[in-house]
Order: sequence, then structure tokens, then C-alpha cells
Amino acid sequence: MSRPQRIRIAIVDNDALSLKFLSMFLQQTNPMIQVLWTCTTGEKAIQQVFEPDAQPDILLVDMSLGDMSGASVCREIRRRTDRVRILGITSFTLDRYAQRFADAGGQGILGKENMRDIALAIGTVLKKETLSDSSIDMTPTITFDDAKTAHQRLRTAQDPFQLLSPTEQRVLELYANGDNMAEVAKKLSISEGTVKTHITRLEKKLGLSSRQQVIVHWWTSKR
Repeated sequence: MSRPQRIRIAIVDNDALSLKFLSMFLQQTNPMIQVLWTCTTGEKAIQQVFEPDAQPDILLVDMSLGDMSGASVCREIRRRTDRVRILGITSFTLDRYAQRFADAGGQGILGKENMRDIALAIGTVLKKETLSDSSIDMTPTITFDDAKTAHQRLRTAQDPFQLLSPTEQRVLELYANGDNMAEVAKKLSISEGTVKTHITRLEKKLGLSSRQQVIVHWWTSKR
């Protein structure tokens, strides 16, 4: 008789303590869960998830990372593969991120405060592909695509923001949300000159001629 397959999990959260406790809880709750790796930045997660021996079955992504949004991490991974199911986790209300995460190709989103629900969600997504219509407490009005459907949608989508690097996306997101160059530079630990360079590059990639146009284009695309 064949042995049950382990459930390979990876977690990205900018809170190292949350990473530690969630990782320990999941492995203690379900002995079949193996946490392959954890990290604190979206850029590292995107890199790790495509390593041949490090690709998880399910990736847990915090919505509020330091270097980019959880939705941006999800979108970049989903655009490139349908082999990883992605669940969003957040300390904020689910309504704040649910639609954006569904659009980015995630399979569901739930609160970080109940780790038992996260453990249940892992099993649910493995069996049913998404958390839509599950009994787990989440935003009921949002429908999440399965990984294959979301990958096909994003792979063929003509989204100009996919032309931007993860750092350029994060610069744009902070700038569009009201941070000035000095604040963006401080949050990303880069110089103001580097921020200005990123903004100039993304203007060219998006075919726009001013920073105001870039901001308007960003918010229009997020509606």
C-alpha cells in the first residue's frame, strides 16, 4: 500500500514571529503537512516558488508585505504557472483584499487570527481547488478561480502592469496610494534617485507621459 503524499506548503509573511507560529501550528495539526520554506518578502517568494525542489502544493501569502502587495505576488506567480494553489491571509477585514486577490488568481482568502481555519483551508483547496462555496468563514460574495483557470486568464490578459518588475510595481503602488518619493524610498530602503528612476522607467513601459497619468491609469485598472 502506497504511503500518503505529504502536503508541501510555503509561507510568505513580513512578520517573522507569525511565520514561526503558523509554520509550527500547521505541522503539529496535520502531520502530513511539510513546510518547505518561509520568507518575509514577495520578491524572495516569487524566486523560491520556481526553484525545482522548492515548489509547494500551496503557497500562503500575507496581503501586507513590505516590498510589494500579496496580490502582486499572487498575480506574478499565477501568470507563470498553474501548479501552485495560492491562499491569501490577512489581519485586516477580508473585504479589503478579497476581490483584488481573486482578480490576481488566488484560490481564496481568510483571516490570520484563526490558524485552525487556515489548516482546514489547505485541505479544502487540495480537494475542491478553491475556497468558494466552502464552509470556512470568508467573503461569501467573491468567486475564486481554480489555479488552471486563473493561469489561463492571466497568461493571455493584455495587462500593461505585467510589463513592470516587482520593484516597479511596488513603487507604483506606494506612489499611487499617496506616498511621496521620500516616503517610498524609506519604505523600500532605496534612494529617492532610485525611486525617480523606477518611475521614469515604468512611465515608458506603460506608454504614459506624466506621473499623474500613471497614477490615474493605476487606479482605473484596479477598479
